[in-house]
Amino acid sequence: MPVDFEERTFYGKIKYYFVHEYGNTISMLAYIVWVRDQVDSGHGIRCFRNWGAQEVVHVSAIDRCVGFFKLANNRYAIIDCEGQVAL
Repeated sequence: MPVDFEERTFYGKIKYYFVHEYGNTISMLAYIVWVRDQVDSGHGIRCFRNWGAQEVVHVSAIDRCVGFFKLANNRYAIIDCEGQVAL
């Protein structure tokens, strides 16, 4: 049976990059801590309270750079400018 993936956006913070060599293959990887339980604030801003699982991913899976801004009450806002044009 063919696998049918749903495309979704995941946010995380890269802790560090590293290179892994196995046999004749060299891969560039990133160690990431993922955002857990993100919600839309109602004003078009994504927010979250907790960091989630940590994982190693291939750098080709990283689409763009985002930022995190710490708010009151142990909340963070995700700063993602995709689709916006900077002049």
